[in-house]
Amino acid sequence: MTFEELVSYNDSLPFNRWAGIEVLSADREEVVLRLERRDDLCQNVGGLHAALIAGVLENACGYALAMHPGAGGLVTQMDMQFLRPAQEGPSSPWGG
Repeated sequence: MTFEELVSYNDSLPFNRWAGIEVLSADREEVVLRLERRDDLCQNVGGLHAALIAGVLENACGYALAMHPGAGGLVTQMDMQFLRPAQEGPSSPWGG
């Protein structure tokens, strides 16, 4: 998949459009996404909701796989360690 195809695919997904997930860069080594913090994406203490962060990270991992022609697969397991709340500005998850 090319970068342009990945951007088009990402933009076609209703969840990604709703959340505002953007593809900043993508190649065979790394995929970087961007998510702008909005109040409607946050939990009760003001940080981005963990389920949303997990969804964005799943996208980053799946997109990293999609950048390898002929590769197939699914994200079947993820382990996340939260270091601090994402409370201000954009977040840029990446997978590689």
